[in-house]
Amino acid sequence: MTLAIADRPSPEIIERALAAAKETQRNEQRCRYVALDALLVVFPSMTATRLALHLAYDRPASASALIATAKGREWWDESHVDHVIGTLVADQYGERAL
Repeated sequence: MTLAIADRPSPEIIERALAAAKETQRNEQRCRYVALDALLVVFPSMTATRLALHLAYDRPASASALIATAKGREWWDESHVDHVIGTLVADQYGERAL
């Protein structure tokens, strides 16, 4: 099952991803990690570097390594990523996405 909702994220999608991530994380950088991981699922044809550019990462080329490191931290929770994904695909999948 593909969750892709478009070929690339619009600025509105990026804002929705960040807003949904902020519901799960107070730390701005952690929000970006959660949002990026969710966007990688929703936009499988885009690279982490490309998505990190949309999220205004300081070093987009390091995005994959940063996500891998974040996933090893005690604060990481996959349910936060699922929440962001559900928010992004809610229009497409309705209540099943939430």
